[in-house]
Amino acid sequence: MFQNLPPHIVRMIASHVEGCSRLLFDGLRDDLKGRPDLLIPLLWICHNFRDTVYSQLCSRYSLYFDTDANSMACFWPGWPSRFNKRNHASYHLAKRLTLKLNMQTILSGKALEMLSRPPFTDGTFPRTRFIHFNIAWPRGQEREVDNATLLSDSETSIYAFVQRVKQLAPMVNHISVSPQYVTLIQHKTTIRLFSSLASQLFQLASCVEYRSSGMNIPVVLRSETLHGLTHITYDSKGYTVDVRGQLMQMVRQNAQTLQYLVIRAVVLIDVAGLNQDVDGNYIKYPNLRTLKLELRKSTPTIHRPVASGVAPFPNLRHLTINDHYPFGDDIAFRDNSTTLEYLCIMPRRDTCDMLRQYRVFTPSSHPKLQCVKVSGLPDDAPNHFQSTDLFTQFVLNIAPGASVRDIAISEPVDDTFHALDNLQSHTCIQVLVLPDTVLPLWFVVSLIKWLPLLSNLHCLSIYADPLTEEVSLDEVHTYVQSLCSLKYRQFRCLRLNKANSPYFEQIVMCIAVVTAICPNFNHIALPSISHNKFMTVLEEAIESGKYEQYKPHLQRLLFWK
Repeated sequence: MFQNLPPHIVRMIASHVEGCSRLLFDGLRDDLKGRPDLLIPLLWICHNFRDTVYSQLCSRYSLYFDTDANSMACFWPGWPSRFNKRNHASYHLAKRLTLKLNMQTILSGKALEMLSRPPFTDGTFPRTRFIHFNIAWPRGQEREVDNATLLSDSETSIYAFVQRVKQLAPMVNHISVSPQYVTLIQHKTTIRLFSSLASQLFQLASCVEYRSSGMNIPVVLRSETLHGLTHITYDSKGYTVDVRGQLMQMVRQNAQTLQYLVIRAVVLIDVAGLNQDVDGNYIKYPNLRTLKLELRKSTPTIHRPVASGVAPFPNLRHLTINDHYPFGDDIAFRDNSTTLEYLCIMPRRDTCDMLRQYRVFTPSSHPKLQCVKVSGLPDDAPNHFQSTDLFTQFVLNIAPGASVRDIAISEPVDDTFHALDNLQSHTCIQVLVLPDTVLPLWFVVSLIKWLPLLSNLHCLSIYADPLTEEVSLDEVHTYVQSLCSLKYRQFRCLRLNKANSPYFEQIVMCIAVVTAICPNFNHIALPSISHNKFMTVLEEAIESGKYEQYKPHLQRLLFWK
């Protein structure tokens, strides 16, 4: 049967398996990375699946240049270590390529020499669309080159290296450059050569990215080199105030072309210049689609007055603001209500007050908003969201008329059934991720009744307490009908306590229902005092014949125990 499936159907199945693995391991994230290794069981189904899985496992390839040994270490990051190494014929499957090398390796011509050896031939990476260059200039190797001939030779080596990269990956459209260990480099020649390399690499692609971390200073590059960037990622940790100011100037310089911006700052003042330059002129980012602000130190919010007509991010689709919301008004939400699709933010009191004050979310105001994620636990919401008002006004009423389909809350929700009660109005929800929250069984059933489109519920565990689970046996059949409509469900464990109760049999039956529906239901935590009674109820239910339709699932539970 599987052997005759069309290739596009096979790819869809593999994509679905990988998608489920993302949710299982990562919850809802805006930068989802698949788990190709979880596709390995598909290898044994048929040849069609084998080809698809191999192409996924070989989609990333890395080259590490060892200058001292005059050799390269080549490997597939996604390839399982227990498998035999892939041969050279698999190079054509690589979609993402990483080159980690020393700047001196390029200038000396050794990098070009290594890339000209077998098995590397012209067009070795025909499918590669993305190349990341991790380029180091170790301390102690920087020097001035006053000799014009030596400088010319270095420029020639850079040009030859870039042209070789172009030959190997002719279809590349995204270039990323990340310099390392250049913090102390101030020599003019160093700046010139590094700028020349970056500039020529950026000319190979339409999408160009500059990544900065605390170990490098992007200002060593000439300003013209950093013009026209589409992606910028920088971390200001360890930088001086002057350098951080130049980093922000680099961002503003590329405002017209930026599509993706990540700023990992130490204090809020680091993002103060995002919307205004030093002369007070407002900056607009017309093409920015993704904005991530990760602030790491508790400092007061920026209350700089901003003109009401200023909208710096009019086409924003993905917005992630970890820890503090850095602005004192709604400037991050202006004029993008019809484009915003994903929101990840921490519900601090001042953030909630700002959203309410400026009426950011009103009925039907965000028709494309599909995913809302509550990230982290704010310091001003002690005891895990016991402040129900704070929790509900931020998440559950965030877009009453919008088509929010996915909600993720990355911290435990203690007062669950009160805090989540307003979910009844969000009938569009398809995915609910509560990875650190324990849910009572009766509440799970309530969610299913409230949310007719719910297809994926991810929670830490479910517990069934016979003293509170007053469930009639007639309702068990209703549960089965509701649960059977779900496509996928993830429950990690089930706890059953206080077995001395008249409702114990009903709870055991509910467990059987959950077992029937949940493919990943793999653990029942039972106190020793109730284990024997649980077994007895299972055996009696099987023998009675009253639950014939649940018999396979009851036997499955019995087998597990």
